[in-house]
Amino acid sequence: MASIEMSAYEDIKREDHTYDVIKKQIETKHEFKPSLKQWLFLFILILTLLVLSGVVVWTVTYFTVRGTMEIQVQEINTDMDAIEEKLEKMHNDIKCIGLLGLMPKDCSDWCISKKTSEFITVYFDSYRNVAVLCEKGGWTVIQKRFNGAVEFHRNWKDYENGFGDLHGEFWLGNKNIAQLTSEGNHELRINVEDWDRNKRYAVYRSFSIGNASTKYRLNISNYSGNAGDGMSQFNGMKFSTYDQDNDKYGYNCADHVYFKGGWWFNNCWNSNNAAILNGHYTHRNNTSQGIIYKLLKKTSLKKSTMKIRRL
Repeated sequence: MASIEMSAYEDIKREDHTYDVIKKQIETKHEFKPSLKQWLFLFILILTLLVLSGVVVWTVTYFTVRGTMEIQVQEINTDMDAIEEKLEKMHNDIKCIGLLGLMPKDCSDWCISKKTSEFITVYFDSYRNVAVLCEKGGWTVIQKRFNGAVEFHRNWKDYENGFGDLHGEFWLGNKNIAQLTSEGNHELRINVEDWDRNKRYAVYRSFSIGNASTKYRLNISNYSGNAGDGMSQFNGMKFSTYDQDNDKYGYNCADHVYFKGGWWFNNCWNSNNAAILNGHYTHRNNTSQGIIYKLLKKTSLKKSTMKIRRL
C-alpha cells in the first residue's frame, strides 16, 4: 500500500515538473527581443519625428516673424512718405521765401498758386498789406457769398475798406482790389450757383478798377464762359453805394428797393442780361435784390464768388 502511494506521488511530481517546463517554454517563446534592424528603424522613426517637429516650429516662427517684419516695413514706408512730404514742403517753403522775400504781392506767386486754399497776407509795399483768401491756380478771392450771414447793403467806407470774414462771406475792399490790379494785366472769374446746385462761370481776361479818385471805375472786357456776359455793360462805370450815387440813373440804384447793395451801376435795370452780385441777400424765387445773374436765371441765386488773377 505504501509503495502504491509513493508511486502516485512520484507520478504527480513528474507531471508538475513537466508543466513547469512547458510553461517556461511558452513564456520564452513569446518574449519580444528586437533585432538590430528593428532598433535602427525605431531610431530613424524618432529622428524623423524630431526633424518634422523642428520644421513645423521653424515654419510657424518664420511666417510669424515675416508677417511682423512686413507690417514693420509698411509702417516704415508710411513714415518715410510722411517725412518726404514734409521735406518737400520745407523745400518749397524755403524756395518761396527766396522767391518772395516773405512779401507776396498776390496769390498768383508760384508757391501759393499750387495750394488748394490758403489764407495769406499780401504786401503792396513795406507799409501796406491785406489778408486775402487764395484759391488753387493763383486766384485771389475778392467776393464770396453763400448764405446771407453778412449784409452787403453797406456805405461807401465799408465797400472801400472791405468787410465780412475771409472764412465766410466778404468783400475784399475797393481800395485793395484797385491796388491788386494796378500793375500788370489781370483776369476776373465769376462763379455762381443756383438753389438747385446748377453752376456757371464767367471769365473776363481784362479786369481792373481805378483808385479812389476815379470812384473805383471798372475796366472789364474779353468775356468767355457759360454763364453769359453780364458784366461788359458796366465797363467804364463808377462804383455806387447808398451814400454815394455815381450811376447814370436819376435815382440811386444802390439804394433802390430792387438792389440794395454796392455795385458799378449804369442805368439800374437797363437791360435783361445784367449781373449784380452784391444785393441784399434773398432766397429762392426772388426777382429783386440778392445775387442776380439775369442771363442764368431771372430770380436770385444762392452762391457767388469773384476772384482775380495776374496774367
